[in-house]
Amino acid sequence: MKNSNPLISNNLNFPKRKLSEHKMISKHSSLKLSVLKYSFYFIGFLFLANALSAQENSSKFQHPLNIQAVGLYSKVQVDGSAWERRNGEKYQNNKTAKVEGEIKAFENLSFAINTGYTDFTQTDSGSYKGRDRIGFGLKTAWEGENWLFGMGVFGYSKNSTIPKTETFNPDFLLVRPYLGGGFRLLGFQVLANVEFQTETNSSFKEKYNEEFRRHYKAGASIGYTFLDTLTLFLEAETRIPFNKEIDTNTRYGNVYPGISYKTGVGTFALSGGIPVINDRLFDRQVKVSYFYFW
Repeated sequence: MKNSNPLISNNLNFPKRKLSEHKMISKHSSLKLSVLKYSFYFIGFLFLANALSAQENSSKFQHPLNIQAVGLYSKVQVDGSAWERRNGEKYQNNKTAKVEGEIKAFENLSFAINTGYTDFTQTDSGSYKGRDRIGFGLKTAWEGENWLFGMGVFGYSKNSTIPKTETFNPDFLLVRPYLGGGFRLLGFQVLANVEFQTETNSSFKEKYNEEFRRHYKAGASIGYTFLDTLTLFLEAETRIPFNKEIDTNTRYGNVYPGISYKTGVGTFALSGGIPVINDRLFDRQVKVSYFYFW
């Protein structure tokens, strides 16, 4: 039947989008929604932090730059780091951005949340980029004039944006309890902690075809502060796998020299990473950090 309306054609030739264009639009839309969602989370965290912390209540101990912080803080922390490693003809380069918020809700209790973004490049194969796991932490600590003791646990979500590798399984959750302490003497600050991390699933039990990778980690930090604004750090950290047959590539030992400078708008820090044993995660690392405490 012929169409009597001259404004409507019987043969509509609308341009068709390619499948790749639809996928690109969908990908960009998903990215925008993710950015918007986490922006709301971050803004909500700031409002909650302001409501719970009407005065300065962070630990009197200087925040370490690379090891687990044992003290309780009300803070926003932003890190950017990059490391590289060369093994024969294989070259690896890793860039990471991370943001963490912590609220000291009570005298001996704080809550933390963190996430990040990783861009990993490898010459032969295995390159990827994507959002890191979301971590939630519960921390408790007791602090005197010159001493500190604390413990806590962090749990990390699954990660669907980063592929499975020999050291990373995105299908498992992570649980990481820690214990640590510190003291201050003659202007020096000494901190130390031990951690145990394990992969796990929602039932917290290995199935017959699953093997959870687990490792121990120990860290130490020595700091000295000049004029209440400038702090020099020397930190060290080692990680040892619980079962070397399952976890074959996570042993390392590093030292991290660093410096932080406190200003009226926050604390800025710079540190480097140097391996001290043959088993290594990287050949060299550099890290910049920003802290805002209240």
